[in-house]
Order: sequence, then structure tokens, then C-alpha cells
Amino acid sequence: MVAKAMRLEYYWPTMHRDARDIIRACNDCQIHQEIVLDNGKQFSDNPFKDWCDKFNITQRFASVKHPQSNGLVEIANWSLREGIKARLGKGNKNWIEELSHVLWARRTMIKSSHGDTPFSLTYGMEVVIPAEIGMPTYRTVTVDTVHNDEELRLNLDLLEE
Repeated sequence: MVAKAMRLEYYWPTMHRDARDIIRACNDCQIHQEIVLDNGKQFSDNPFKDWCDKFNITQRFASVKHPQSNGLVEIANWSLREGIKARLGKGNKNWIEELSHVLWARRTMIKSSHGDTPFSLTYGMEVVIPAEIGMPTYRTVTVDTVHNDEELRLNLDLLEE
């Protein structure tokens, strides 16, 4: 929240505290939902269970015998499998070499649910494809490295200590 305000060239001395207070006052931001977990032992031990209890978070464990309860994981795995099959064709050899290409496509494809790529949600910018790195394009030519360095320093200044 503070970083967005500063990018818009707003600044006031109490902006970190004000942003924290706004977030704390937002009821939707404070309501913890349930967490669906696999049956990993790291989630059933006391420290994690105690943490969930402290914040009234319900733990739900997916059944190993019923993978349909892990629907999103199954869909993601199916998507990766189909992508690898499509890149391999009928050869079915060296699938591990194709995995990085399929993952790249998955991470840079716009998702209809939110209209962004997973890459842009993670890094806050669109990806520069490998072809643009070695060849001058509008995006690579217009990069202001001095301004970029200033933005990186600003991001470091905004980190909570």
C-alpha cells in the first residue's frame, strides 16, 4: 500500500502507520478462513496447530484416497502433463527437458479469473521474453536503468525492519 502511494509521488511521515491502521480496520482483511492441507506431518504438529488455534483458523486435511478433494492440484498437474505431452509429440523421451518450457508458458499465460499472469502477480511487471533480451525492442530500449536503480532502492527503503 505504501509502495503504491510512493509510486504515485505521495509521501507523508506517518504513511506506514496509517497503512497498517487501515489494513487492521478492514474486517475482510482480519477474518481467517480454513486451510486445506495434505496429510503432511509438518502441518499436524503442535506449533502449527497452536498457531491455527490462536487465530481461529480451521485445519482441513484432504484425503489421500480421494484426490478429487485436491481439485486445484489435480487440474494443475493435468495441465502440466498435457503441456509436456504436446511438446513431446509421439516420442515421449526427455520429458524433463520440456518441463521448463511448459512451466514458462504456464507462468506467463494470462489467467481469465484475474486477468493477469502469475509472473506479473509475483513480480509486479510483465516478463521480458528471451527473444527480447538479445534483440532491441521498444520495451528493452526504453528501460531507464538509473530510474530502475532508484526504484529498487526505494523498495529497499520501504521494507519493514
